Parts: sequence; structure tokens; C-alpha cells
Amino acid sequence: MKAPQRPMAVFRADAAAHIGNGHLSRCAVLANALAERDWRLALFATPETIALAQYSGAPRMELVAFPKDVQTPEAEVALIQAALEQRATVLVLDHYQRGLDFERLARRIADAIVVIEDFPGRPHLCDVLVDQTVDRLPTDYRGLVPTHTQCLMGAPFALIHPALLAARPAALRRREEGKTEPLRLLITFGGTDPVDATSWVLRAVAKENRYFSIDVILTRGAAHLARVEQALLDNACLHVSVSREKVADLMARADLAVGAAGVTTAERCCLGLPTVMMTIADNQRDIAAAVSQRGAALHLGSFGSISETTFLAALRDMCNDHDCRRNMGFTAAELIDGHGVGRVANSLVQVIRNTCDATE
Repeated sequence: MKAPQRPMAVFRADAAAHIGNGHLSRCAVLANALAERDWRLALFATPETIALAQYSGAPRMELVAFPKDVQTPEAEVALIQAALEQRATVLVLDHYQRGLDFERLARRIADAIVVIEDFPGRPHLCDVLVDQTVDRLPTDYRGLVPTHTQCLMGAPFALIHPALLAARPAALRRREEGKTEPLRLLITFGGTDPVDATSWVLRAVAKENRYFSIDVILTRGAAHLARVEQALLDNACLHVSVSREKVADLMARADLAVGAAGVTTAERCCLGLPTVMMTIADNQRDIAAAVSQRGAALHLGSFGSISETTFLAALRDMCNDHDCRRNMGFTAAELIDGHGVGRVANSLVQVIRNTCDATE
């Protein structure tokens, strides 16, 4: 079949209060890079995801919500096929509940399959596999993907939004210069924070004698938004469903972050933001371990197992040691240079070129 004049990428990812925004955020960054290369874009997802997509930082793309009775891989692929005017060049899958069966079926509608993962625990039938976990290796997926799969592994392929890359120089200058009191603290446990770690941190920080300027980032889909609003301190500002440019600005101006080890980890590293980190989901353990072992964050453990005393002691130590924050920030920035999405997009272009050559 002749390749379309404009290549098309179809994305399948979901976001919700109980699963967070990470899948959607990663896809939005890749979509942005493909839009710059004049690709057509479409997102197929749940109605809840479509409602949140406008805050993901993605460029304009077709948004299609699955009807409530469409709940199986077979039904989803059939709906996508019926909705498309042309065969997709690439189908990008970032979804824990859609795997091998969906990927097999997706061959009907796309020339190539791209999977975005963060843990080597299940098999995939894909042409490109992206896992931006620090120190992840292609051998970690040996036996889980076909031999022809191009594995884009580790920090060099971290999917960073261009707004954060643009803020990087100013952020790194701030790490170098330091700042007098009050320190600016950023609290970010992903877009939805399903375990309400944000409120817990706010209540703990309220017991500190030190005065902070605090910024909190969440989305309108956050599971415990009302409780966070109730826990806000006089010196705290809540930012809800803000643009990626605003997120970049808040990260760049922060002196220290408290947050989870999800997708935001790579963003904080890119801007050299030292972080007191907790895991709030099992899939974050590898990320937390790798980043903390490199000295790019201080990992306290799993939320729920951390005492308030332990957390406040760690926060106090970080606040009192500018050299520690500076060194941690620059170590983090060395891990993530912010150009990963360009590398991924270029790899996709090459895979498509090879696919077209093979079918001619």
C-alpha cells in the first residue's frame, strides 16, 4: 500500500484519577515532536482521558472518545479502523491494560507499532519500544520483544516537553547561584496524586518553623483535590491544570521539590531540581532506585511507610545544605539533557522509511 502524503500517528493512552496522567503526558510530548514534522495526529481514549487531554501540552489533534460499550481490544481496534480515513503510519501505545493482544490486532490499522513502557514485565509485539527509565538497557527486554524491535532505552530517550527544555538554562543558573530565605518548595505527586501524598506533605510542612514559599501542582482530575485545598497553608499556592509552560516556570524557580517517582522525575532532572522523593505506585520503584543511586534525588521509600519525623528530618537536611542541593541538581541535569523526544521522533521516521522500503 502506498504510504500517505502526510504520515499519521494514532495514540492509545488513558489518564484518570486512579492511574494518573503519566501515559497521556508522555504521548503528548511525542505528539508535539511529530506535529513539528507535519504528521497528522489522533488520540483514541476513554471519555475521562479526552476531557483531560487539553491540559496535556499536546498540539492540536483529533480526539476520539470510546463509547462506554467499547471495552475490549477487539472493539477498540475496530472502532479506530472505522474512524480512520487512512491507514495509520504508526500506532503509539502507552497503556498498562493494553498489551500483546491489542498490538497484534493493531497491525490491521498501522504500518508500525510503538510501545512506551517503564517496566520490563510483559511481552510486546512492536517495532519500537521506548523506556526512559534511567539505566534501562535493551537486554532488560530480551525475550519480551521480537528481535527486530528497536529498543530506545534509558535517560537519553526521556520524553521532555519543549517548554521544559526552554526553561533549562535559567533553571541551572538558579541552582548555581542559590537563594536566600525563604526557600521555594514545589510539591508535585503527578497530575492526580491518587494516594493524597500532597495533603500529607502540606500538613507535615506546617509543623516546621522554617518559612517556605510553596507551589503545588495538580490537575482538575486529582483524586483528592478538595482535601488538598483544605490543607493549603497561607504561604502555599495551588496550581490546577496549568500549561506545560507554567509547570516549567514553577520547576525552574523552585529550590527544592517533594514528589513521586513518576513521569515528572525526568522533568525535574532536566531542570536540575533537587528532590525529596517517595514512590506512590509499584511501577515507580525502578525509576526511584536508579535516580537515587545516581545521586540525582533523595528517595525515602514508599509513601505510607515513611514517618513524618523521617520526612521532616530529610527536608530539614536538604534545606540547610545548599551544596547538597546544588550537587544533586547538577547530577540530575546531567542524566536528562531534554533532547530525548527528538531522538525518539527521528528513530520513528527511520523505522517508517525502512518499513516503506521493505514493502516496495
